[in-house]
Amino acid sequence: MTMNVQTVKERANALEGLVVTVYLDTDPRSDQWKIRLKNGLKTLCRQEKASDVCEQLTARVERQFLEAQRHLKNGAVCFVSTEETIFEVTQVPVGDSFYVQEGAALEPLLALEKRFPNTGIVVAQRDQLLVIDTVLGEPIEEIRYEFDVDTDEWVRYRGVAYGAIISSSANHRDTFDDRMKERHAIWYRKIAPRIQKRAKEAEWERVYFVGHPELTTQLEELLPHLPEVKTIDVNYGGRPVHEVVEDVLFH
Repeated sequence: MTMNVQTVKERANALEGLVVTVYLDTDPRSDQWKIRLKNGLKTLCRQEKASDVCEQLTARVERQFLEAQRHLKNGAVCFVSTEETIFEVTQVPVGDSFYVQEGAALEPLLALEKRFPNTGIVVAQRDQLLVIDTVLGEPIEEIRYEFDVDTDEWVRYRGVAYGAIISSSANHRDTFDDRMKERHAIWYRKIAPRIQKRAKEAEWERVYFVGHPELTTQLEELLPHLPEVKTIDVNYGGRPVHEVVEDVLFH
């Protein structure tokens, strides 16, 4: 489940008394994070007056990470007070930082939210569009559109599937003659309001148009009011959706 940053902030802000906060990169391909976690926690309580309480909290933090290790991705955030534990896994790296103080340390979380805002990815193909909503670098919603030439309308398929494959039927390097450009312009004018609506619903702060330049240029022209827009000239046909998201956002 994707971390809801607003919910985590509200819960963490409600923590009272001494709180140990840990942000940790947890690349699951290596156990190095365990060493960094142990070393970071070891030095955390040395300057703390309530060292006994601090050591109890850091022991809980370490136990929480170890119990969750099978579910770790690229990062994790943990807040522990005497009354409550908040632990969240993230798709994106969060950096390593350790805090012990009155109340939770939220500055790295706020920086993470700013670095990875709600982002929409629109993969454009000849007669198909794939719209992906991402939060903190993780796909949470996927909407596919296919143009039905019989009805002259776009048909929508909604869902999210980790291993879903993007269609490879379209040739990314096809020649876009004037007739084809005109046809796509008509098709895209019909779908543009739906993309604009989705951007508002999902609160996109950044958008990537991915595909042949002729297609992404048309989308840009038809959707001038979207927030920060970037285009990527890459053919992702035949690639799983999660790989596309990782490639677009992290490379």
